Amino acid sequence: MSGIKLISTGSALPAQEVTNFDLEKKVDTSDEWIVTRTGIKSRHYCGEGESQLGLCLAAARQALERAGIEPGQIGVCLVATLTQDTMTPSAACVLQKELGLEQNTDKFVIGLISRLTNQKGLDLVSSIIPQVLDGNTQVVVLGTGDREYEDTFRYYESAHRGTFCACIQYDEARAHRIYAGADALLVPSRFEPCGLTQLNAMHYGTLPIVRETGGLKDTVEPYNDFTGDGNGFTFDRYEAGRLLDAVNRAKTVYFTNRYHWDEVVQRDMAKDVSWQNSARQYKDLYLELTQW
Repeated sequence: MSGIKLISTGSALPAQEVTNFDLEKKVDTSDEWIVTRTGIKSRHYCGEGESQLGLCLAAARQALERAGIEPGQIGVCLVATLTQDTMTPSAACVLQKELGLEQNTDKFVIGLISRLTNQKGLDLVSSIIPQVLDGNTQVVVLGTGDREYEDTFRYYESAHRGTFCACIQYDEARAHRIYAGADALLVPSRFEPCGLTQLNAMHYGTLPIVRETGGLKDTVEPYNDFTGDGNGFTFDRYEAGRLLDAVNRAKTVYFTNRYHWDEVVQRDMAKDVSWQNSARQYKDLYLELTQW
């Protein structure tokens, strides 16, 4: 990297701060225990009126001031962090290039990351692929399993080169790139006790299209056209037509009401589905029960 040098840096922190001593008052822990294991003494979070974009701008202005240069002198600006309050161009093109699909940000990219078995609703998926591939949509499948489905998806890749990709393999790294690059993720299971796929998708800002069963129904609230509420798209009866309808509803919002689509994306990315949050809820429940 000859001729390149770092001339300045900038930083910014939210005003709200939580120290280890603050945590001691709320949960069973101590400053010593946290510092010994993590080195963390405090953490900051955005309060009312603050945002990650605002922090980015403050840090950038500080770096410019320290360097003694004006914004107009900057030729290229690289932003390496994706945040839920700053929508960036879709990562779809990166995924499209890797998988051999047509590189076009105007396409609606649907991902499916799954074991290829009957439980996962793949008979429904395989039956609607011809209708889904309407010229505006691309589909990528990742997974291994029953030979029937592996061969079916390989056939679709051969018949629809550039719009359908079948990755018949287990690849954790590629799975995360699909989560990041797809616009929506299919999880049309016959039954699903819990389901992590839809939670991973929402973390990446990819909207889930799921059947209303088990953990899928518990975690995905159907999008409401009138209020804009919801965090994904759902269908009830285990029928191919119902799945196709859910896919088409998602595509309609994506192409005709992108503002509302992006609002749902931001809500999904901000949603806390961590074990820390779940553990706190369990603890509160147990404490409530022990009062009796």
